[in-house]
Amino acid sequence: MVDNEMSWTEEEVRAMETMEAVGTNNSGEEETYTGVSMNMLLDQAGVQDGATTVVLVGADGYEVEVPLADLRACSDCIVSFRNQGGFSSVLPGFPNNTRVRGLVEMRVQ
Repeated sequence: MVDNEMSWTEEEVRAMETMEAVGTNNSGEEETYTGVSMNMLLDQAGVQDGATTVVLVGADGYEVEVPLADLRACSDCIVSFRNQGGFSSVLPGFPNNTRVRGLVEMRVQ
């Protein structure tokens, strides 16, 4: 449910304006991550009226649904850069299952 279905290379995403967010790492400790605002990516895609959910999809097939309104209200939710390449979702204040390692798709429904 977007006006412009977008597809970016890793190089294109890494060239975008970045920001930092504090999230919980695998050890349960707070860590600062760098990435691109999810809201900025959604703005570029042009979310259509009536959309209610964003599905975050990992390269391994893992999927988690996040309410669009909650994601839109999150000013520090990012697609973070992984050291080994690729991306992860960092959604501070959201449940741990919303952290998708190897994030490959954000599907708006």
